[in-house]
Amino acid sequence: MNITQLKESLPYLFKAKLVPNVIGKHGIGKSSVISQFAKENGYSFHPFFLGQMSDVGDLLGLPEFDRDSNGKAVSTSFVHPAKLPKSPRSILFFDELNRASKDLIQAIFQLALEGSFHDYTLPEDSAIIMAMNPATDDYSVLDFGDKAFADRFVHINLDPTHEEFHEYMSSKYGNSPISEFLKQQTKLLEESDLKPVTLDFVKPSRRSWDRLQNLENTGMPENLFRECGMGMVGLYEMTCYGSWKETQIKVIDGKDILNNYEKVRSKFLSYFKNVETGESLQSPRNDIVSNVCQNFSDELVYNLKNGGVSPSQAKNAAAFLIDAPIENCYATLLPLRSISEFSTDASMKEFVLENKDLVLRVKEAKKAKDAYLAAKEEREAKQIKKLKKDTTF
Repeated sequence: MNITQLKESLPYLFKAKLVPNVIGKHGIGKSSVISQFAKENGYSFHPFFLGQMSDVGDLLGLPEFDRDSNGKAVSTSFVHPAKLPKSPRSILFFDELNRASKDLIQAIFQLALEGSFHDYTLPEDSAIIMAMNPATDDYSVLDFGDKAFADRFVHINLDPTHEEFHEYMSSKYGNSPISEFLKQQTKLLEESDLKPVTLDFVKPSRRSWDRLQNLENTGMPENLFRECGMGMVGLYEMTCYGSWKETQIKVIDGKDILNNYEKVRSKFLSYFKNVETGESLQSPRNDIVSNVCQNFSDELVYNLKNGGVSPSQAKNAAAFLIDAPIENCYATLLPLRSISEFSTDASMKEFVLENKDLVLRVKEAKKAKDAYLAAKEEREAKQIKKLKKDTTF
């Protein structure tokens, strides 16, 4: 996963209450990326470098006695480190996870699972992010085979692209001679003899499958979901699940739309938007939407030519066309105008042709199409004019 994908994934992981563990070679900017994400999204950033902590007290704080009015010690509380976030919308970032002591790891496990440990609770709308170098580095002390470790995080292999490095250099220094040099000498960018990071230690469990379903329910784009899923249940298992999902996608039948659209409405909407939030998907299944619209059109034409449609079918047709993306709505209605039965059928006229919402959608789509064609024609005219000028002697 590159830097852009990581930043796009984090809001979905936060929504699902999952803790990412970002794994990457030293010097690629793991902490810088998280700090930048926090700044860009209105979070305060609280980094802890676990390799520099000697015991749990460095994270938990120092104990002190709570005393009653007579000065008698009645309980123990902790004076938390000032760096622990206390205000909402904070990111608690634990770096060098694989250099932490086992006692410290246990405390972090509790914080990752419950959002609290001892008398400290992570503030509202806050999140935890881990980071570590891969086991190929000689200072690793954490056993990647520990199932408790693998189960508690979403392990992400961070592999920034060369382009992202050059964009960073450009944003920081403007004209960077070093960046220009490295564009030509790509092998000199970083050490190349390290073994690639793998997630072989990630194995499935009932807990990890449950957490994966929670993540899928957020409406995370499929490409990001697949990457994160590999760090939750394993590469092979996630590949199998992805293949199974592809075979389960059954295009909605036109009969179901006309006869009982409400029954299949959620499934249709899920092809291009998050059903819960109504937000458009970053990777909509336009191919499936087009197929569904074609099935609807074929079934509608068949009914019109063989006895007409009932009022309830016409209402379902109108509801479907209003839900469909505006370009699909227009593309579906346009060829129907050439069918005489479409304009003469009483139910279609009442519930579709005279439907104010549909009329407005068609007008809006036509206006957008005309604007696109006009702009295209203008571009082509300029190209022709330039071509004539260039070839004039």
